[in-house]
Amino acid sequence: SQFMEEIMPCMVNMNRRISKDSDGVEKLDKSAKIAFEDFDLCVTALHSDFVAKHEMMQMILSYFEDPADPFKMQMPKIYSEAKEKLDELLSLKDTAKEKYGQLLKWFKIQAMKSNEFCVLWDNLLIPANLILNADMKMKKEFMLPAFCQNKAVSSDDLQILWSFKEFDGKRTVKKKTRAKARRR
Repeated sequence: SQFMEEIMPCMVNMNRRISKDSDGVEKLDKSAKIAFEDFDLCVTALHSDFVAKHEMMQMILSYFEDPADPFKMQMPKIYSEAKEKLDELLSLKDTAKEKYGQLLKWFKIQAMKSNEFCVLWDNLLIPANLILNADMKMKKEFMLPAFCQNKAVSSDDLQILWSFKEFDGKRTVKKKTRAKARRR
């Protein structure tokens, strides 16, 4: 579905793991793998480093008198190629930042870190209690493999989690029908 396609970047960005607290009670730990804000800082730092090193290279090249020097012949081209790739990365970062800002505006959110946004949606779609309260067999055969092994979550997985489909024990799904439910 379109919703699953659009929410997938948030879902694949999540780590989920069952652990036990000090009293031995199971809990589902969730965290985002990547925060856009960290990526933004890294790309900005990379760009600053590139500019500084490029200036240093230009200064060093001015001291070379031999026009056939391998460094003088190769490095400008290498830096030029690196600049093109860095410019693409900067453009991608700026586009992502703009789109994330538009997304927050659409939801009427003043400010929220991207990792918090992903956890918010994950908590809505994959509540901890649905995984933790499943019987041991269901938890072992379906819940852990589907939701706690860093795999993409499918719409079938969510439908099984929310009991819209039945899990048959073989990682295949059957749609629940109202007739079956009425006969029971």
